[in-house]
Formats: sequence, structure tokens, C-alpha cells
Amino acid sequence: MTLFGLFFVSICFIGWFKPVKYLFSVVIFSCVFQAAAVFNVGTSGIPPYIVADFFFITKVFLGGSFLKQNQPRFFKILLFFVVYSVILSFVMPFVFDGVGVIVPGETNDNDLAQGEILGRLSFSSKNMIQIAYLVINTLTICSISNIQHKITKDQIVSIFLTTIKIVLFIGFWEFIAKVSGTYYFPDSFFYSNEGYAQYWLQGLRLNATFAEPSYAGAFLASSSWALIYYGKLKKLLFFVLLALVLNMSGTAIMAFMITGVFCVLFSSKMRIPCLLGCFLLYLLAYLMSYDTLIGEMVLSKSDSISGLARMGAVTYTIGMITDTYFIGVGLGSHRCFSFLTNLMSAVGFIGFFLFFYFIWALVKPILDKDSKKYASIVIFGLVLFVAQCVAIPDFSFPIMWMWIYSVSYTHLRAHETLSDL
Repeated sequence: MTLFGLFFVSICFIGWFKPVKYLFSVVIFSCVFQAAAVFNVGTSGIPPYIVADFFFITKVFLGGSFLKQNQPRFFKILLFFVVYSVILSFVMPFVFDGVGVIVPGETNDNDLAQGEILGRLSFSSKNMIQIAYLVINTLTICSISNIQHKITKDQIVSIFLTTIKIVLFIGFWEFIAKVSGTYYFPDSFFYSNEGYAQYWLQGLRLNATFAEPSYAGAFLASSSWALIYYGKLKKLLFFVLLALVLNMSGTAIMAFMITGVFCVLFSSKMRIPCLLGCFLLYLLAYLMSYDTLIGEMVLSKSDSISGLARMGAVTYTIGMITDTYFIGVGLGSHRCFSFLTNLMSAVGFIGFFLFFYFIWALVKPILDKDSKKYASIVIFGLVLFVAQCVAIPDFSFPIMWMWIYSVSYTHLRAHETLSDL
């Protein structure tokens, strides 16, 4: 067990003996510690959010409220998706055995840039790991749907905002330590997952608790738009935008700008806040002399080895999807660089449709209530999906599940009287 794991498991045990809302808070907080591991098995680490999920599920189950006859509609759709995906992941690696797939460690960026795919499809431990993650995530959502009366929507928003503050605190601490070289930062504590080749001194970029800057940037870009949409908490928004500049992630900036363009073109209510948010982001970058550097990084991305590798991976994946008749090759079998193509290649057209139908059923009642306070959490997820489509393909990405957990609770409490923070 790692030092982080020892600390984290202690927190989980303390939460176990308190009301369930405290353990749910630990579940949400744990999702941002992507680069940490509770313990390492070989070269792979067990992430904190999976351990927190286990504690949460077990507490709900032993509390006698795990199995509920009338599950919400969104959970039934998710259950169809999970059953279909699990069956697919067990069967399709044998059906399409030997098909070329992108497997981390077997195919590198140079290979992808040249159009060479070295991996071959076969059933492996990667399939089992992704299946296990999906089942645990689903059981967590099932647990949430059975204790909905124990946490209010205001508490969900408070937990979400606290999560943002945790990332900012650790992120600024990490960045100042790297820049100054005089302040101590416990990198071995926060970056203890041996499954990630992460070195905190790799570039003067704000990385916070994530495995690499693009993951941190996706979180920050999503948080910034959620706060812009909400329209309050301007001090928090300022620090999130500042962190986004210091993060210098091309993925994050592209997600931020794509969302901004969409808001300007299609949302008259968001046009002014959107323009002000974009202006503030540019002003911060300009005042810190980061504007030219960020611009060059984004514009030159497509011509770099990384950019060419991503384009090559997406192009190959589209061809593979058609070659496998839109059925999919199973979770964990193939890794593209875009969430959309990665999901389609894994679970095919039917699984792709079921997943986004689940997301739509989840968020629609919240958006219909027209409360910026609670709908801002939905906005976080929509921007996150933009970032994932740009360069974060992983279906097990903990921030995506953190968002799904939070929105699930908000959906279940959509009937509550709205109040301000």
C-alpha cells in the first residue's frame, strides 16, 4: 500500500462510521486524484475512486437500502448498456481475433504517425479491468439511486465546488513549488500510481493531481464554463481561469474555445458571459506572457508527432469500425485518441447509442428545471465531453464518472425547491 493509500483508506474508514453523505463526498473527491494509487499491483495502480466506490457500495448494501424495486429510468438504460457492453467485451475479441488494434505499449506515436498498427486483437486482462471498472461504476450509481433522500442538491453543489477548490489548492502549490524550486511538494505522495509514467517536474505546467496536463486542463476548462454559466462565484472563476492558463494544455484551450464558439452562435443568454469569460482568459494569458506560447502550441499541434499520431489513430479507428460492421471489439481492446471513436470502436453503434441515450435521460430533467445553480453541473459534463472528443478517449476516466455520479444525484432530487447558495 502506498503512503497515499494509507491516508486515503483511513479517510474511507472514518467516512464509514459517519452518515452516508460523508462517504459520498469521499467518492467525488477521490476522482480527481488520478495520478495516485491506493496500492500498486505490478506496474498497475488501483485508483482511489475505485476503492472509495467499494466502501460506498458496501455501506449502502449493509444498510439494507441497496436493492430498490423502482429504479429510475436512466438507470435502466444504463443497465441495458452495461449488460450489452460486458457481453460484447467477452465475445468480440474472439470473433475478430487478430484484427489490428492500438494497444498502449505496443504501438507508439511514431508508429501511428506513419500509419503502422502493431497490436493484434485478443482477449486480455485489459478487457477484464475495463469490465470490472464499468460494473463498479454501475453499482455506485445503483447505490446513489437508493439513498437519494439522504443528500440534498445543495450539498451536491457544495461537494462539487469543494472538489474544484481542492484541485486549485494542490495545483497552485505544485506549480509554485516547480517554478520557485524553494517550496516542498510531495510528488511521490500525489503521483504514486506506477501505471502512469508521470514526473511532476516535466515542464512548468500546472498539473495538480492528474496523470498529465491535458487531463487537468479538461477538468479546469469544464469547471470554468460551469462557473461562467452559473454566473456567481466570480473569485473562484478567476482562479480557475488562472489555473487554466498555467496549465497550458492544447486540449483544454481547444475545448474552452469550441464551447465558447458554440455559446456565441447558439445561446443568446450566454453570449455576454461567454465573451467576458473568453476575454478574461485571454487577458490573464497576455498579462503573464503566455498568450503567444499557448497560441503556438495549439496551432502547431496538428503538425507535431503527437498531432499526426492522433489523426492517424482516428483515421484507422474509423476504418476499423466499418470493418467490424459497427459491432465493436469490446471495452479495453483498442485505444484511440478521441472519446467518440474510442467508444464506437469498443461497443459499436448500439452501445454508443445506449450510452448517450443514458446521458440524455440523465441531464434532461435538470435542464428542464432551468436552474443555473444545478444545471451548471450539467454544463461541466458537456464541456468535459468536448475535451474528451479532442484528446481524452478513456471510458474509465474518473472525472467523467465523478460528473455522472453528481448528476445522478441531482437528477433524483430534481423535484426539490430551488434555493441559492
